Amino acid sequence: MNIKITNTFFSILGNSKKYFFRQVVSNLLHSIFELINILSLSAMVLLFTDFQRFETYLKKNLEIISKFYYLENQTLSFYTFILLLIFIFTTFFKLFLRWLTIFYNLKIEKEINDRIFNDFLKSNYLNILKIDSFKIFNILNYQVSRFSNSFVGSVSTIINSIAFLILILFVIFFYSNEAKILSFVFILLIVTTLIYLAIKKKIRELDKNFTVFNLQRQSLLNETVFNIKYLKISKIYEPLLVKFRRISNILIKSIALRQLSMHIAKPLIEIFFLLGITIYFLINFENIKFNLVKFIPELSFYIISFYRIVPAVQQIYQSVISIKGSETAFRDISDLKIRHFKENISKNKTETISLKKKIEIKDLKFYYNKNKIVLNNLNLTIPTNQITCIYGASGSGKSTLIDIIIGLINPINGKVLVDGQKLTNNNLDSWQKKIGYIGQSFYLLNQGVLKNISFREKNQNLKIAKKIFKIFFNKFEYKDLINKKTIGENGKFISFGQKQRLLLARLFYQNKELFILDEPTSSLDKKNSEIFKKTICKLKKTKTIIIITHDKAIKNYCDKVINLESI
Repeated sequence: MNIKITNTFFSILGNSKKYFFRQVVSNLLHSIFELINILSLSAMVLLFTDFQRFETYLKKNLEIISKFYYLENQTLSFYTFILLLIFIFTTFFKLFLRWLTIFYNLKIEKEINDRIFNDFLKSNYLNILKIDSFKIFNILNYQVSRFSNSFVGSVSTIINSIAFLILILFVIFFYSNEAKILSFVFILLIVTTLIYLAIKKKIRELDKNFTVFNLQRQSLLNETVFNIKYLKISKIYEPLLVKFRRISNILIKSIALRQLSMHIAKPLIEIFFLLGITIYFLINFENIKFNLVKFIPELSFYIISFYRIVPAVQQIYQSVISIKGSETAFRDISDLKIRHFKENISKNKTETISLKKKIEIKDLKFYYNKNKIVLNNLNLTIPTNQITCIYGASGSGKSTLIDIIIGLINPINGKVLVDGQKLTNNNLDSWQKKIGYIGQSFYLLNQGVLKNISFREKNQNLKIAKKIFKIFFNKFEYKDLINKKTIGENGKFISFGQKQRLLLARLFYQNKELFILDEPTSSLDKKNSEIFKKTICKLKKTKTIIIITHDKAIKNYCDKVINLESI
């Protein structure tokens, strides 16, 4: 990895860098214990074939231990027991280290997911609007896991495998001084590298296809789920089924080819390894033939070593392929972080703001595009404890004005004053805690009505929620809904008007001072519109209410009407 990619890599890791380094340390320890494991097996073979030679090696190589513990003239059973103990201990310790590696990998995934979700919630509102919903779903549900396992995990595995190869080759060369063995491993690595270079371009293409079509499938699923009613009525199934099957077939082919590319080197490496062993036997055949007992320990060590070396080389190859195959996940996460989450709300001084008299808009100017100004030099006042109607046709800037009042977007020029105090980042949290917003899409939990009123509050007071529920619903509705365990996903088991009143009850429970209602009667019939009117008129005694609408009928019961088309 070059410096830029390395910096981006650690930037994505953020605070989870500590888990990555712990993972690397765990893998390095695993390599050391893997070597001890191999040496204990080789020593056991030497013990059973040439006991005297075993003791000579022991005395020569373990002089430090001999000073503290008498190793000579011990029985075969004693040495067997010690070697078995070492083998069993290293095996279980390797298992523990492998668990640590998996655990740290999952912690990295969790930390990155938590940070992306946190950044998403706290990011600039206009930046959030630029992100496709299915893209953020894809990153949180899939790409972060892919990055953690296929990219971070693979980097750690490469470090582990290289460390193991260096250790095992050092031991082989130190004890046998066999330069040709080092040459053999070097050639093995070259062969693996050539295989990778031959398919590298194809891997990148497969990764790109997989990501593109996986996003298309998620988009199609979202589109189907959110429009199921229309689809059931119109019976337009076939085009969706054809498209879904086509995307699924492409994804299956991409996955199959990616899996094949991961394993294509293994048979070639094994063939090369077998040829190497065969050549070694042929070259040393005469020596082995007449000194079989002498050669058995060395042969066993080389065979066991190469039995572990080949998988290590294979792991390096597979890890490089995994990194190359997860480049899209790496780019998507870094792109999300750099392009969309760069301007998160910084931690400012926490100032309080109060709403007792009025909200003022002064010399307000805003545009999304310089060629089309949405609001220009707007001045208006919204009094407290009254119903203020912001009226205008679609595109007149009603929703944009509300977003500025709420503090979701900042004006190009001008300011918002609350009781004479300018709205800034320092008092934004205090201000937004006073606001209750009901849009045209409702945020309802798949739980009962009381849980929806108390809505994710840490210390829920269901007795108060029950009293408030009685205020907004008549006795027949109360009897019907109070004991239901769930109102369905997004409130599908209750009417539109009931959903709206349930949200008003939630805002009342949360003791919001300012109610902002966006097109509240657009989907209500005459009867429910009348119920809504009566409910709102009761609330204005203690609450400040802003209604955004293009419905002329609402103007009749509002205390103040602001027509954006005539300002």
